[in-house]
Amino acid sequence: MSLEVKQKGFDDKVTGIDVDARIPLYWYNDSDSRFLNVRLIDEEKDWEWSGNLNVLELGTVNFLCRNKNQKMDLLFMRTDVRSDDSNIFIVIEKLTPKERPFLV
Repeated sequence: MSLEVKQKGFDDKVTGIDVDARIPLYWYNDSDSRFLNVRLIDEEKDWEWSGNLNVLELGTVNFLCRNKNQKMDLLFMRTDVRSDDSNIFIVIEKLTPKERPFLV
């Protein structure tokens, strides 16, 4: 399963990312807030875009991906935003069933 990412507000500029790939992302507009939207690319399912992920806020954030055709088909994901002086690294991974958050 690969990913597509886009900067908030730039729906026509989508970048594809393969599994275990490292690619540079550049902001199309530096004055706008820096949010990314993520979508899974799967031959068997059609996934919705995620909500806005703030990549200037360091740390780990869990988020949810939802199947467009079956709204209860969910996939839990995690972003880990790390800084190394002038670079920001964004690690996106699928959560295992044991790591899924509990809904109360």
